[in-house]
Amino acid sequence: MWQNFLTPVGIWLHQQFTKSSEKAIKQYYEDVNRSTLSKDLVDVLGKLADNHEHLRDIFKQDAVADEDGVLHWEENSFKKWITTNQPLSLISPFISTLWRVFVYFAGFPFTELILNDFERQAPQHKRIDEDGFVRAYHLLALGGVELLGNARDGFTPRGSVEKSWSQKSPRLASLMFSGLKISSTEVNERFQGLINANLTDRAEEQLMNVIALTQPVPYMTGLSFVQELKEVARRLLTDNVAPNYDKTSSFAVPKHDLQTFIQLFLLLRIGNAPWARGLILYQTVQMCGDIEKPAFVSDQEEILLSARLSNALIQHTLGNVDSIIWQSFEAVYMAYPNIVLRFYQLWTAICVVHTTTSSSQNLGSGILNCVVQLLSLIGPVEFDNPLPASSGFNEDERQLQLDLQNATLVADSMSTTALDGSRLVERLTNDDWFHILILSTEEAHGTASTESSEQLFTLFTSPPDNEMFFENCPRYTSYVWRYGLIQLLPHILTSQTGGLSASFQHDAIKFSPHNDPSYESSSVIVDLSNGIVIVEWKGSPLLHLKLKCLKCYQLPGTALKVHKYSKG
Repeated sequence: MWQNFLTPVGIWLHQQFTKSSEKAIKQYYEDVNRSTLSKDLVDVLGKLADNHEHLRDIFKQDAVADEDGVLHWEENSFKKWITTNQPLSLISPFISTLWRVFVYFAGFPFTELILNDFERQAPQHKRIDEDGFVRAYHLLALGGVELLGNARDGFTPRGSVEKSWSQKSPRLASLMFSGLKISSTEVNERFQGLINANLTDRAEEQLMNVIALTQPVPYMTGLSFVQELKEVARRLLTDNVAPNYDKTSSFAVPKHDLQTFIQLFLLLRIGNAPWARGLILYQTVQMCGDIEKPAFVSDQEEILLSARLSNALIQHTLGNVDSIIWQSFEAVYMAYPNIVLRFYQLWTAICVVHTTTSSSQNLGSGILNCVVQLLSLIGPVEFDNPLPASSGFNEDERQLQLDLQNATLVADSMSTTALDGSRLVERLTNDDWFHILILSTEEAHGTASTESSEQLFTLFTSPPDNEMFFENCPRYTSYVWRYGLIQLLPHILTSQTGGLSASFQHDAIKFSPHNDPSYESSSVIVDLSNGIVIVEWKGSPLLHLKLKCLKCYQLPGTALKVHKYSKG
């Protein structure tokens, strides 16, 4: 086919098509304004929904009319809607924070321009119109945020293609922060958060990302058009009401709000198959990843433990802070990149109707769901994938999350039959299996069991030099443990030693690293018969603890020794 374009007629046609395409794009740049861009974004994102009008029916069902008869949503409308989809007891404490984020995306990409007006209003008095509801739903619940910054041919304004979540993650983390942030005028925060110039730059970037998506599809793909988009974005910033900062102010995310979202992340549980496939333009260009529709786990034990675990994660990453500036937030998502992914999965869970999962119904005897989700955020493994990291959207991370969810309970110290330590070691030293052990302990000399005295540990065991291969995975992905030991409560500590070996010594089980002898001092001894646990962190005093419960889980898949050859 390309040979036809090498003829004089083909060259002439190519030139005409190119000129026509450039003219259409330039005309769009000249004509676009605030109103048309907002409408165009709703129209383009409409491809994400099978029934576009269904969303408008949802809006009208809970909408209220103002004095002029115009329908809008306030916080109570939002509350009625999402508590119809989810249990009121689970969601109601978080309504105001969720509403603030939804309002931000309803006004996108012009929210930054009216942020001060929003800040002056009480949350329950903020309003969104019908198009705003549809826009927020598409962006948050249906993965529309992943399309921002890409033309409809799959290319970014700089002429590149984003093929993985990690390439999109910085932009999506920025949107997450923007949706959660509030105005902060505290002296110690003032010059560290997002200030006037930062907000102007961010508003400009958001406008560029939207225009790139809504503009006509260019005839020649992969061309860079950054400068043209900047000029249009700057015109729109000038034409409309710009941010008005009479006082020096900055923006930060309240610690409580981020902790709220992390707690909700820990209550999500994905299904064995994605809910919807990501948009694919060509065989080699995928614009966004598959969309999950997680269920909420509403078991009371899970809810209470998820609150403690989310607090431990925040304390581990940020310490004792009341508000989180952008630089600190950036450090959080760089350390735990799956937090950004879970943020958008959460919105699908909130907005899309489905049944709630309870531990008594579907979770069986597996690892507690909030522990699974926290481990998934921390990232306990290192992947060895023969395909490049940019070849897909989170398939490996998703499969690991499923394997953690589906791990099989193989030993429990609370069972009616006393747990035999030598038999457990025999299982843990099997060359075919990886295991996770969950140890619940308390201080040995504590007068009474309290939350502050309880400690929760996860141990990761594996055969030396073996890698675990996912079951039924055509990508031939394998992994090894990154950590040997993670303390989850009362605070998070990690021992990045690789998997642990188990041995039976002096009527007790000793867990110690097998990858690096220099870490020998980081070890755990479990005396089942006497209910004693001794934890030795490298460079720290011994912890003498009382064992409350030990549970051992076998991971799905098969462990194999992999022989790797270096080129020489």
